[in-house]
Amino acid sequence: MPDGVDIDQLYFDLWYCNGPIGIVLWLCANGGARSFTFGSCYPIQTFEATALQVDQSDISSEQRRALGASNAIRYLGWMEGLS
Repeated sequence: MPDGVDIDQLYFDLWYCNGPIGIVLWLCANGGARSFTFGSCYPIQTFEATALQVDQSDISSEQRRALGASNAIRYLGWMEGLS
């Protein structure tokens, strides 16, 4: 992204990263844990391929939680005003 672009509301579906297991670790190591969220492309594909990538990655529990739920919750605004 060009310098100065606010990417706080830019999210990517991990389904598009179907590939080597190491891609989730690489994304998290390079700041992607905040911008990616779990997706399966259901009903075209089942969720197992993406779930395997997340499960087998050597990432922190916080990063795993972000990819699996927190980023989607933040994107959808479900937690706004709840504190």
